[in-house]
Amino acid sequence: MEELQKNKLIKQTINQEIKKLAVILEKGQHKRVLSLTNKYLDELTNEFGSETKDKLQSLYITKFDKLVELINPYIGEKPTQEEINQIQEKGKERYKYKLAPGFNDEQKGEARRYFDSLHYEQKYGDLLIWEDIKKKAKDTKIKKVIFVTDDGTSHEKNDLIFNGMGPRINMIDELCRESEAEFYILSNNNFVQYRNGTKVPSIKNELSTQSDRLNIYWDNKRKIDENKINILNITEEIRNLTFASMSSVISPSDATTRYNYLTSEKDSLIEKNKYLDSQNSYLKQMFETQYGIDIEDTLPDNEW
Repeated sequence: MEELQKNKLIKQTINQEIKKLAVILEKGQHKRVLSLTNKYLDELTNEFGSETKDKLQSLYITKFDKLVELINPYIGEKPTQEEINQIQEKGKERYKYKLAPGFNDEQKGEARRYFDSLHYEQKYGDLLIWEDIKKKAKDTKIKKVIFVTDDGTSHEKNDLIFNGMGPRINMIDELCRESEAEFYILSNNNFVQYRNGTKVPSIKNELSTQSDRLNIYWDNKRKIDENKINILNITEEIRNLTFASMSSVISPSDATTRYNYLTSEKDSLIEKNKYLDSQNSYLKQMFETQYGIDIEDTLPDNEW
């Protein structure tokens, strides 16, 4: 009877470990899987002997093969190097304006990964996954996308999840515009709990999310107004610079340098306002649809 209980406990433990394989496989860490598994089985051998080890190895291989069989049909098509290069070029511009996902990874510099004749810069890894998600959603015309990941949970990483509340607004907006699909992010544990019906979203979390989105909207409004004032000031400075150059108050070369800088700053502010406006348009529409509220009739938390 005691031996049966021990075997039952072993099987439960193995099953729990197998569930983690999906996450590890996603990162391509096959060697780490084998290393950890062998270490775990060696520890069991000392306690239960080689007969138990053989049984567990057979169980592991069966479960592993079954997991691969389940995952394989859902693995996307292999991209071309040209597609990867185009996405990386797009990433340079996105990261400049802190557009999620991936801008936290700029610190990885020029580090690259190589696989099966392809290569990519590691700092664009999240963006490559995101572009693949958008393409899959558009091609299959699905209505809801749930991205299951434990990435982005640290305080230092905020280029995927905003303040621990949910996906970045620009990601929700992009997926909606390009595929009309809704976008959600869940951790691995939360996904399993929701799937098994053991976890129910709380009203408190929903209210926190609503409040958070209100603050994003009004903070964007403030930034847009500030940017508009700066654009007017820059426009006035450009006009004065033209007169100064004509009256020889400033040399032509210095005037050209200053003009180019001011024009670049002005264009940057205009692009930022376009992005903020798109965020707010989405939030306004979402509040009307989900809550029946005109967001313009609300106030940010610090003004209640």
